[in-house]
This record gives sequence, C-alpha cells and structure tokens, in this order.
Amino acid sequence: LRDSAMVTTLLKQMKTAKVEANLISYNACLAAFARSMDLQGALDTLDKIRASGMKPDKVTYSACITVAEKCARWDVALRLMHEMSCDGIRPDTIFFNACISACEKSRQWRKAIEILEDIKREGLQPDTISYNSCMAACQKGDAPTKALELFAEMRRAGVKPDVVSFNIGIRCSCDAREWHQAIILMHAMLKDGCTVDALCYRDCFVAASHVNKLGEIKRLLQTYRGQFDEDAIGDR
Repeated sequence: LRDSAMVTTLLKQMKTAKVEANLISYNACLAAFARSMDLQGALDTLDKIRASGMKPDKVTYSACITVAEKCARWDVALRLMHEMSCDGIRPDTIFFNACISACEKSRQWRKAIEILEDIKREGLQPDTISYNSCMAACQKGDAPTKALELFAEMRRAGVKPDVVSFNIGIRCSCDAREWHQAIILMHAMLKDGCTVDALCYRDCFVAASHVNKLGEIKRLLQTYRGQFDEDAIGDR
C-alpha cells in the first residue's frame, strides 16, 4: 500500500464487504499514511483501531509519530508519546528522537531540549541523532550559544559527534561570533576523519579572517587535503 487515497478506499471497501480489519491491516495502512505525510488520515486510523476494541502497538505509534514528525507537528508527536505510555508501551530513544526532529522543524528549541532531558529521565542514553536534532533546533531558533553548550555536553557524555554535529557546531560558533571555537572544531573534525564541505570551509575561512588565522586554515587544507571535498578546495 503506497497511496493514502487508495488506503482510505480499501478500508471503506472492507467495511462494505463486512471484512473485519485486524491490527496488521491497520498498521499497513498507517505506513502508507506515513509515506504520504497524511497526518489526519493516520490519526483517523488510530481512532478506528481504538473504536474497534483493539490496542495500538509499537508499530502503530511508530507510524503515527513518524507522520507527525514529517509534518513538523511536535505537539501531536508529544501527545502520541503520552498516549503510548498510557497504553503501557515504553518509548525508546528512536521515538524521542522523532519528537525532537519535529521540534527542530518547528524551531521549537526549548521544547527540543526538554525532550532531550526526558530521554535521560527515562534512563535512556541520548545518541548522536538526539543531540544533532537538538543543536539544529537551536541553530534554527537563533540560539547558537545553546547549541554549542549541547555540543560540549554531547562530548562529555561520550557521544561521538559526526560530520553533521561538527557542521552545526561550526555554523553556530560563527553565528555566536565565537571565531576561535569554530577553528578548534575544525581541527577536531579533521582529526576525527570527517569530510569538510564547501559551506563548512567557508564558515571556517570567515572565522579565521576575524582572528588572523588564515594561515592556519591553509595549513589544515594542505595537511588534510583528502578530507576536503572538491567544492571546498576550488582553486585554493
């Protein structure tokens, strides 16, 4: 099932033919709604599951929360997480991350950080995706200093930053005019084997120009040339 309109038609035909849908059927429908980003269709299907006396399972909630995340409806995602817990299903980090991602899309950085803290309160470990989404929410919400605090917390917690983490950290360093910090992160990024793209290089070049460190950036380019993509290198 790939099309949400087709799913709706199929459910109506099943009802007309007095064929009773089971939870597997409903979950397959929800997966189609998730692909087509049809939030209302997913929520209506969830209501039908409950009205039929069935109990939603982890797959059900996963599909519904995925749609809410794709539609940037952080409020719906959090409501579904609460309902999930009431149904006796303990959310894992993946579910929390979907809620943080919805907050990122909505620039709700404070709410994203609250959810990050909820992960810890549940006895779970935030992962790289958790922190990246939170930092991205801060970046989009014009809170670059908070993003840098999260980057530092991430490293203290032993969570390994990836290229996305470093790119956000460097961008936020520039937004916060923490020029030296941007260069420090570039050093760490290269030592970790990450690739530097054109946007990241531009940010570091701008940072270096503010603190008279252009020579240092050029030396890094020579030392780690294989880790700079072609667009970043250009004619340099």
